[in-house]
Amino acid sequence: RVPPDLWKLHWPLMDTPVRRALSVGLMEKLKANLDWFPRYQGYLREQRPPALILWGPKDEYMPEPAARAYLRDLPEAELHLLNDAGHWLLETHFEVALPLVRRFLGEVLH
Repeated sequence: RVPPDLWKLHWPLMDTPVRRALSVGLMEKLKANLDWFPRYQGYLREQRPPALILWGPKDEYMPEPAARAYLRDLPEAELHLLNDAGHWLLETHFEVALPLVRRFLGEVLH
């Protein structure tokens, strides 16, 4: 569920002709995205980039199993499920996410 304050913040940013057209274009390309996934998964398996996965289990667009699916291709990835977070995790749980991101980048970029 999108908090009302977040909706009020984002809607004026999205409600422009250009951004509406971008959103429609994104939806029109979903089939191409599905066709692209096997290449993306191959890249992850072969290159094994360091990965931090922050996920909101209450995300109704991308449920928790989608987060765990990344671990099939990136078994060394660091997965954090932020209990009451949803799709807008960075907006709603920034204070929890920030130290995780800082620590991860500190380790990876040392």
